[in-house]
Amino acid sequence: MIKSLRYWCVALLLAFSFHCCFATVSHAQSILDIFEKPMPKMEGEDYDTFVKNSKFEEEYPVGSRDLSYEVRLPQDWEKAEGVSMSSLVVDDNILSTINKYWGPVSTGTRHYMTVQVVGLKVQMTAKDWFVRYILDNQYTVQGVDVIDDRDAEALYIFVQDNVSYVTRSRVIISGKKVIFVQHYLPIEEWHDNKVAQAHMLKSFQLKYPSEEVVEELLAAQMLDIAEFKYPETWELKPGAMRSVDRVKSQLLNVDKSPTGQRILDGQIDLQLVSVFATEGIEEELDNIQDDLVKRGLFIQEEMDDHTQYMFDGTDLVGTTYVYQLADKNMSIKAYEYWITIMAYGDYFYFMTLTTPSRETDFFKWSRNVQTYQTVSRYFKNIETSALE
Repeated sequence: MIKSLRYWCVALLLAFSFHCCFATVSHAQSILDIFEKPMPKMEGEDYDTFVKNSKFEEEYPVGSRDLSYEVRLPQDWEKAEGVSMSSLVVDDNILSTINKYWGPVSTGTRHYMTVQVVGLKVQMTAKDWFVRYILDNQYTVQGVDVIDDRDAEALYIFVQDNVSYVTRSRVIISGKKVIFVQHYLPIEEWHDNKVAQAHMLKSFQLKYPSEEVVEELLAAQMLDIAEFKYPETWELKPGAMRSVDRVKSQLLNVDKSPTGQRILDGQIDLQLVSVFATEGIEEELDNIQDDLVKRGLFIQEEMDDHTQYMFDGTDLVGTTYVYQLADKNMSIKAYEYWITIMAYGDYFYFMTLTTPSRETDFFKWSRNVQTYQTVSRYFKNIETSALE
């Protein structure tokens, strides 16, 4: 009870001190704001009626049991010829077509739907995969619906051969593969067919979704005080320990180029500070800012990304704040700085992330943030772990 009361008292102090030390002027806009649009509302034939009037299709790609799926199609739709599932090769960089379906011809342009797959090399949410796809292709987003981390739908405008399509897509992550379903409707026919388009995407289901882990998690300890987990593709760099009052660890996202050059794409710093070894949280936050200045980085505007994490196996919640980070050698705000502060027992827990900004390099940003969230979720006091 005493520890719990002390924790909440310190937590309130942290929140107040944090904003005093990291003063901001305004909240920055994000490139991701356009992906917060809700899906347009659909009115028309209900899903049960669609199922009753449609035909059932199922496919079992040779040698790829985890790509087997089922879907419902309108009666006048047909499977395209010439798509061979027996020669399917799943690449990590290029979408491979599993199947294609043709709809009726009404104004000279056919409706169609594709089912594709691509390999996944690092852990990523369905939404983040979709965002990267849209940014790479510069499509116009009309709406997004995140079902969960492994399943998301989106609506956007796609132009091909001078024909504009309203495309509804669904991204499903299954193990180390991304299944990408796209339904194309000529824009002038979207209003009359949008409900059927939505129902077709909803009916698509994998028969044997995979739970295979993209990246294995490794465990690490900070003395006998705390422990955490991190993806195997990141490098762990334990800090030099001078005292049990200050313990540090570092995680590095290093890109190893073919020439042997090591390029740092992201950095997570973890630090435990004894409450008896510091004059206060303000002093520690000043130290963090001084360290950034030495690296030529300066905290700028606060971003609207206040995220709360429930630490795995505990009742502790940590709030993360996100800031734009300016580089003195660059005219643009090329980085972001994430910071989470917790207090438990006799220690302050600091966790920070330095990453290229979402505008600068969305893929690197997404990977770094995903790892930061994973480390945050599995970061725990060893005393708490022993009681589980």
